[in-house]
Amino acid sequence: MKIGEIINSRYKLLDKIGIGGMSTVYLARDTKTGETVAVKVMDEKLTNDPDYVSRFEREAKVGISLKHPNIANVITYGKEDDSYYIVMEYIQDITLTEYINRGPLPLKEAVNIILQVLSALSYAYSKGIQAHRDIKPGNIMIDLKTKTVKIMDFGIVKTIGSSLTHPIALYTPRYASHEQLLPTKFGNRTDERTDIYAIGVVLYEMLVGKSPYSGTTPAEISEQQLKNQIPNITSIRSDIPETFSQIIYKCLQTNPDKRYQSIEELTNDLKRGICSKPVPSTATSKTFEDSDKTQMGRRQHYQPSPPPKLQPKPFNPLFVIIPILAVALLIFLIASGNFNRKGTLSITLNPPGATVYINNGCKGTTPLTFTHNQGTYTVKLTKDSYNDIESTVEVKPKSIETLSKTLTPLTGTLSVTSNPSGAKVYVDGKYKGVTPITISLNEGKYTIRLSKENYEDSVRNITIEANKKLEISFNLKKLLLIQYLFGLLFIMICNALVNVRAIHQRILES
Repeated sequence: MKIGEIINSRYKLLDKIGIGGMSTVYLARDTKTGETVAVKVMDEKLTNDPDYVSRFEREAKVGISLKHPNIANVITYGKEDDSYYIVMEYIQDITLTEYINRGPLPLKEAVNIILQVLSALSYAYSKGIQAHRDIKPGNIMIDLKTKTVKIMDFGIVKTIGSSLTHPIALYTPRYASHEQLLPTKFGNRTDERTDIYAIGVVLYEMLVGKSPYSGTTPAEISEQQLKNQIPNITSIRSDIPETFSQIIYKCLQTNPDKRYQSIEELTNDLKRGICSKPVPSTATSKTFEDSDKTQMGRRQHYQPSPPPKLQPKPFNPLFVIIPILAVALLIFLIASGNFNRKGTLSITLNPPGATVYINNGCKGTTPLTFTHNQGTYTVKLTKDSYNDIESTVEVKPKSIETLSKTLTPLTGTLSVTSNPSGAKVYVDGKYKGVTPITISLNEGKYTIRLSKENYEDSVRNITIEANKKLEISFNLKKLLLIQYLFGLLFIMICNALVNVRAIHQRILES
């Protein structure tokens, strides 16, 4: 397909924005609504391969069936001129791969991204998807301003009850679980624990900036995975709590039965772990296995030894009396209505991923629901690049209290002047007024463009910092062609006036 071509009598291809192994992605415009969309077109060389066609159609059908804020929305799909295509929402900004290439992420930001991915996967599982099977940074898009993520490419998902087989490996080896690398050993079985393995690799990559496996070929990577040689993250970044070493280690277990058994288990541990304090690592080795030998107690966590056998003790009548008294007390509390004095507190936030503090104690990240004793509590919500929110909530017995808030971004001030003044100011393509002008902007990076008739446009990239004022000035340059045309027009007008005067003088003389 070519630029300018219209697909499905509706979507006009504007530009080529991405090329993959089996498809090309175009920027397109919906000619009926004016909306910008993305069109994924399958490589014509693969249209005769039933396996690739089946994967492409499966991605489209699954995408249409899933409606979630963290899953890329598929609008329609079809075939035109022997080319298969998928029309989906246009997601700006970059892939998580590109974002990681800028350097390791802060812990809270990495966990926020993973929690959004887990939320999307949990929703997909509830809709009959058994496993995504290709979770990787390249299939995760991130909005740099809101830190909202979108999962892409459901082409090799496994649905409940299906038994998909492929003559070629469609997964990405660096993120593939052991049951994908050795399918016959695990009975050709994949489920959500397969995605949990990939999540562990992605989380490690975000925190360290590179993969836990140093191989350069799929065979080398697979060999390291099968040997379970996982670098200990606390020996690389001392600001990461030991809790996260344990979480990643559990995600990357060779045997799926030893990993987290559900997305919910992993989500709960991540939310609890974000509240733990960083412990500087004293590891002298780069792998969990070796560091267990040098750090007292760490081996016991990953491979617990059986508890010692207890010697039998003589019968003690208190063992009978105390339980009877406890049951009697329980019956009394239930009868008096004082037994259950707890209530439920549900906290949601826009955008999600804020850290929740109850009376200065960290409880996790939003969205968050938990039970709490009756009473009045101070709730503080914090998130990078946003203003903190503090609120008082009363928890009542056997009731559900809901706290829903919207964070306001940290803002800065931009002052723009120009010579000459009166130039139109555009911020990221949006008109803001004419110079001189002072405007308030959220913290972040922007592109400023000034436009004035008969002058060249001037463009500059800026960074707005919270609670700070940025002053910029533009010296606009005149368009040389306009100056030339005006000069030429002036000369022509002068010559015309001289000629008219001469003609008038001749008429008078005659």
